[in-house]
Amino acid sequence: MKKTKMILLLTTSLFILGACGSNSKTTEKAEVSKVTNSSTNSSEGKIKEKEMKTSIFSGTLAEDAKMNDDDSKTVRLVLEKVEAVDDPEKIIGMMETDGVILNAPKEVFPKGLDENQLLKGDTIQFSLQGLSIMTMSIPPQIPGNSITSIEKII
Repeated sequence: MKKTKMILLLTTSLFILGACGSNSKTTEKAEVSKVTNSSTNSSEGKIKEKEMKTSIFSGTLAEDAKMNDDDSKTVRLVLEKVEAVDDPEKIIGMMETDGVILNAPKEVFPKGLDENQLLKGDTIQFSLQGLSIMTMSIPPQIPGNSITSIEKII
């Protein structure tokens, strides 16, 4: 009888302690969730603020511009000697050593300028929106949805 009471008391105690412990974890999770949500909201505001910034670069074409072979209808521009004109995001470090490849849609070119007029040795200026997408390849590649404009510098 004494053993049965001890086992029953021990089991009940463990059950109660387990229930109390899980309740405090739930409360902690709720508090962490609140902190995470508030920091996420402030982070989203900072990201949106950064997305509004435009970075401007210039570079020399390492080869003639050409249409990409895939069905994307983008122009491939291989640039070397890339320099920052205005770089609030500080991304020039990824482009200045090995250059960069732009896969630009025709919409970002000014009227009257097409890939046939962009030849090896020409200097162009291009603009990127906010925190642009860039591959980790060498040289890095930037897709068309990150490019806002391309101009030929005479």
